Amino acid sequence: YEDLEILLQDLGTSNSNFKHLLCDKFLFFKIVKEDKFIQILLGYLFKIEKFHQNYYELFKRLLNSWSNQASIANTSYEQHLYLSKCIIIGFSYLDDQGKATLSQDITKPLLNGVEKHLHSPFDNIRLLGMIIGEIIMNDLFKEIEKDDPKKSLTFDYEKTSEINELIALKNKPCLESIFKKGHCKIEEPDLGTLIEQNLKFESDEKDKIIFENKNLGINISQSVCIDSDDEDKLEAYDLSNDTKNVKVKKPVYLRDCLNSLIYSDDPQEIETALKSVKSLCDTYHTELEEISVELLRVLLSKSNSYSIKDFDEDRMSAMITVTCHYPKDCAIYLTSQFYEAGFSLSQRGDILNVLTMTAQKLSDPNVENIIDKRALNKNYVNFNQLYENSFQNILKKKTVTAAEIKKKKVVKTKENKFSDSIGYFFFPLLNSYDKGRVYFSLMEKDFSLLGKMIFSLAVILHLSENTQVQENMIKALSDFLWSVKNHSEDFVRKSVIFAYTIIVMVVPDNLLFGYLNNYFIELKYWLEGVILSDAKTECKKEAQVCLSLMSNRVKSGFKIFT
Repeated sequence: YEDLEILLQDLGTSNSNFKHLLCDKFLFFKIVKEDKFIQILLGYLFKIEKFHQNYYELFKRLLNSWSNQASIANTSYEQHLYLSKCIIIGFSYLDDQGKATLSQDITKPLLNGVEKHLHSPFDNIRLLGMIIGEIIMNDLFKEIEKDDPKKSLTFDYEKTSEINELIALKNKPCLESIFKKGHCKIEEPDLGTLIEQNLKFESDEKDKIIFENKNLGINISQSVCIDSDDEDKLEAYDLSNDTKNVKVKKPVYLRDCLNSLIYSDDPQEIETALKSVKSLCDTYHTELEEISVELLRVLLSKSNSYSIKDFDEDRMSAMITVTCHYPKDCAIYLTSQFYEAGFSLSQRGDILNVLTMTAQKLSDPNVENIIDKRALNKNYVNFNQLYENSFQNILKKKTVTAAEIKKKKVVKTKENKFSDSIGYFFFPLLNSYDKGRVYFSLMEKDFSLLGKMIFSLAVILHLSENTQVQENMIKALSDFLWSVKNHSEDFVRKSVIFAYTIIVMVVPDNLLFGYLNNYFIELKYWLEGVILSDAKTECKKEAQVCLSLMSNRVKSGFKIFT
């Protein structure tokens, strides 16, 4: 790291781009197999004196990330092992003063992290918690352990060669500079020699460069043609034997696409396969029926490893197309995988996106499109933006003025193609939301996904018009919303209010004044409480709109009902 300090000096901390690269990307987002890389990087950061306070903050960030339950559950073991190595190596550079400074700040997150690791169902994760806990706790409180060795923290585990290598990282590395070893010598030139060397031009029939060294008595003349700007004199390069870039052939069948997505390492072939799925699905219905779920599984787990342009858009479009052709089978698979282990939050968000957009395509209601097509350009649907757009679109369609009543034409109702499979999109998401899982906590820490799920359920409910199952959907969603309506996160509360607004708009009169009569009375009191006491202005505004719509709906419905 001394060599790195000589090369970069304080550039790694003074330049924002370098700082992001060294302090964020290489530590939190990348995996480097060589342990020496981490030792050199953290040693360089610790060596810079004016960066010491930031180094302490960096170490606390590493420890907090390591202790985070979401990080333990959703990152790969390789990434978590790399983070553990960064913590051990980073701690080895701290001197006694630094350890005393950090002692109070890191003890609590460390103990919490060790506890979460020990509760993990995976042996390798539990082992990392034991090793980190032993190394840091025993070093921080080594003075107490001297007086009473029984107070040292020890775990019982088998010490393999890999574990011994990991524990050995706690010893401060001895990485001697190559400049001190003499492998690299920097010699200053002799100015006297340089003065005696002179470079002169002699102009003859051709331009010549003559180099003279008076000390050595050498006179070397070399004829050199000075480059000319005249391109006509340049000899053309023969391109006749060059090989042309062969374009990847488009897949003929869906199984060709499936094989390319599973086995191919060629980015162009993967891109071609993704773009061909949509057209081939429309052509080969029988083949798609056989492999629809398998194709959907591969698309869901496929990541953009080669930085392919428009990869996310093509992948999402392909999944929606497959699900539209066989909605029942695909919806059963997607909803079953939403709560399963082995998926990241991004992939679970993709499942919600596919379900919502497929529902919008299949239902084709006589309203404006709720889902913005621009959402296909991102891994996640931008729920914050779509929330505003959807809310305004739905209100616009449901709000009728006196002038519009006169101009209003009778619209013929039509069959909702979504009616046969709508239940498979909706009910499975509500069946397992409250079950405890080690890898996934929808009701607590993964609240962002909870808000998006509520939004998706509300949109699917809105798209269920003219279906027989709509009343059961309203009852199920109402019960679910009542259990999460007082969530601590404003994003979840905002999604709940949006869902209640949808329910108010689509609920039939017989359900409004029958089964849900008392429920809506309680809902009215809750909305009034949100308007008065909620900390977020947006939640207050949406609650006010929902309450106003509910009052109007009750008044108009009561006249018809009576």
